[in-house]
Amino acid sequence: MFAPVAFRFHSYQLVTNPEAQAYVQTLLNDPDAQAWIEAGKHESEVISAFE
Repeated sequence: MFAPVAFRFHSYQLVTNPEAQAYVQTLLNDPDAQAWIEAGKHESEVISAFE
């Protein structure tokens, strides 16, 4: 599974099979992924075409 897709599964609280849920949890527990999430929380740039 692709990381952004896994993040969407988590964000949208989608129901998945146990294997996919384990992948999502593994990704969310990864220190680099956690750093990426935190960096995104502090992002201030807005692309008007996507608003």
